[in-house]
This record gives sequence, C-alpha cells and structure tokens, in this order.
Amino acid sequence: MSTTASVCDALLLTGPLGAGKTTLIERSLVPALSGRRLVVLVNDAGSLPFDGMLLGATGIPIRAVAEGCFCCHAGGRMLEALAEIRDRLAPELLLLEGSGLSPPAPLAAALASEGYRLLGTIGVLAASQLPRLSRDPLVRAQLAAAGLIVLTGAEGLDRAAFAAARSLLRSLTPASVLPAFEGVIRGPLALLLAPGTGSAALEHGALHAGIATVTVTVAGLPRRGELCAWLAAAPPSVLRVKGLIQCAEHAAPLALNHALAQTDLRPLAARDAPGLWVAYEGALPEAWLAARPKGVRADDWAALEDCLVPLGACDARTGAAFIAGARVEPLAAAEALLDRLVAARRVAVLTTPVMRTVVEACWGGLVDDIRSLPDARYTTLDRTVGELDADLLVLTGMPDALAERIAEQARDRATVHLARRFALPGPSVSMRIEPKQEAALAQCARREARSGR
Repeated sequence: MSTTASVCDALLLTGPLGAGKTTLIERSLVPALSGRRLVVLVNDAGSLPFDGMLLGATGIPIRAVAEGCFCCHAGGRMLEALAEIRDRLAPELLLLEGSGLSPPAPLAAALASEGYRLLGTIGVLAASQLPRLSRDPLVRAQLAAAGLIVLTGAEGLDRAAFAAARSLLRSLTPASVLPAFEGVIRGPLALLLAPGTGSAALEHGALHAGIATVTVTVAGLPRRGELCAWLAAAPPSVLRVKGLIQCAEHAAPLALNHALAQTDLRPLAARDAPGLWVAYEGALPEAWLAARPKGVRADDWAALEDCLVPLGACDARTGAAFIAGARVEPLAAAEALLDRLVAARRVAVLTTPVMRTVVEACWGGLVDDIRSLPDARYTTLDRTVGELDADLLVLTGMPDALAERIAEQARDRATVHLARRFALPGPSVSMRIEPKQEAALAQCARREARSGR
C-alpha cells in the first residue's frame, strides 16, 4: 500500500444475484452523490463486466473485475483495482458492488488492506427473494453484515406485506430497512451515505458451493419474442442470466439482464462478442439450455431484411433525407452526396452479397473499393469498417439498421446512406432513394468527376 496515498471513503453493496444492486447505484446512489468525486468498482462473477458496462452510461468512472467473485477467483485482480483507484483516481468515495456470489467479509477486509475507510455496508434484496433467507446461508451472511438493507421491488408490496418483510429481515439483523421502488429510494438518503455495518459475517467457507455458472451462446440472431419466451420458461433453479446478445430486429448489441422472472433488454455501446452468463442452483438445466432459440442465420439476408429496423430515429416517408442529422429536401441531400463523392480522397462502398452485382454495375469504376458484408453480426460490421481504408463510406443495398450501426462506429469518417426504407439522422448524408434514382445519381457523380468540379 502506498504510504503517500490519502484515505478514501468506501461504501460496500452486497446481496444475491438479481437483487438490484446495479439499478440501485444507477438510480439512487449516483444521484444522491452528485457533486462528489465518485468511482464505482464492480465485481462481476460473469466473464463479461456486464454491470460495469451498464453503469458506464452514468458518466461516473467505472472499474470492473469480472470472471469470478472476490473470495474464490478474483482476489488478486480486485486488490490491484483497489490500489489503482486509490493511487490514480483518488476518489472522495468508492462504491464497491460485490458479486452476488461473494460474502461481504473478504470485500471489507480488502478495502481495509488497501487503505480505504469503510463507511458501511448496504445489503440489497429483492422482495421476491425473501423466501431464500430460510435456505441460503450466503444471503443471510450478506444481509447480516449490512448496516442498512434496501428492499427492492417494493412497488409490488402493500403496507402489510412490507411490514411483514421488514419484520422477517429484522429477525436476522437490526439494520434499518428502506424500500426501493424500481430502484429509487423514498426515504432518508443520509442513511445511504453512512449506513454503518451489521454483525460479524458468517464464516464464508463454501457458502455458494451449491451455485454454479455456465456461459452459452446463440448460434443465430434470435427474434426478441423468442428470446424473451425462452427466458420466461427458465426453471426456478436459474437465478440469473445476463450478458450481450444481438437480436434479429437490430444490428446493435443488447444488454440482457434476466432475474426473478423479469427480463430487461437495452442497447449498449459495446464491441464485445455476444455471450450469456447463467447462474443456477443444483443440476445444470440442460433441457432448458438446449431449447434456447437458434435464431435467424446471420447471413440470411432475405429473412433479416423483413425484420431489421433501426433502434433510433428514422424517417420512412418518400423523399425523406438528412444532412448531419437535420431534415432536408431530397435535392439538397443529392447535392451534398455529390459534393462528398467528388471531394473524397478514397471512397468505399459497403453492401450485401445479394446486392453486390447490382451495386458494382451502378458504382463500378467510380469508387475505390466495393465490399460486401458476409453477415449481419455487429462484430462483423465493426471489423469490416475498421479494415477499410477510405475517408468516405457509401452504404447501400443493405438493411437500414446495419447502416445505422456502421455510421455510429465510423464517426471518424463521412458516411453516405442510400436507404430503401428508412432515412437516418446518424450518417453524414442519408436519403431514401429508389434503385433507378441511385443509378442516375451515380451517373451524375461520374460527370462531376470528369468535369473536375
């Protein structure tokens, strides 16, 4: 430990998988701590630092230690992260979100060993997880160590049910119990900032010996409805499913978070390969895992054309056009497109294999490179864009959702999008255009190039 480092305060969040710790940080703790120099450290038992990626949208510095809970696998990496945060970021306050598989005692010891002053431990439990108290020693250890317990999912409880829940929790620990409604605390926020600690934690030994994890992938691009139906059919032994997935309807990665029979899917700015992390009790749920949707093949362009739609704003009206996000008349967009083609040092066209022949007939001899995408996976799109040596990308003959993703990832260069269904505000120029009009536009570009404009 550095002898010159200043003392940093810390809050520890503990609780089982799916309790709502990340949501509580995002919706209650970060707003309550506005104006303070804050850093969040997440210990994620999955192979992907998923919770840290979700919290990245808050604008708070996030550090993540994945691939194992602290007490079993991630100890050295957690200590390294704590030291780096202390010495390089020097926060006023560190929020440490423990893995749902970690007892709190070793996390508190790690904070102390790296010179942090622990202000207290917040135990987080979902209302629907209350029955686990009688059979899960890890959950009891997590809550017994807390000076404050936040009961999430309180919107599903009436007054009598909340009173019964508080009574049950206080039979385990004298800690105060606050309800959280969809992750938002309605109570004295001062308790969140100095919650204190509870009784000595139970021996952690092999507290989560009955919980195992497995990482799975989906071969194709599942439709959202099929994916959600499969998750809804998960047996009670499945405690948590989270990770990245790409659905057939979108070209962007979606953060998937499934716990307590609830599924949340949201777009995430990530380039990591898709993969789902499943935590379960007892035997491997083989039949359920085998029933996961196979999805649409990522190179089945006919099927994808019917379902791929942009995630953001778009305009499907005839003649719809944008320049740098502003709506314009089609003629203005055509002029802007021609100007960019003539001025570009090197032009590349991206299309799909089924449209390549048509695109070559239209743009051949006018541009420097014509490339077709082998499939619609977002990882393929990102890799292809990274490989292209061009300062102008023309996106044509592809589902418009792919153009949306490519324009987002190619912000360092100009993009021209020739849309069949949806004009988009993201590209430099985007216009809804028919194939005959596109051919005429290419002819105009040839004349402009010959005239040296």
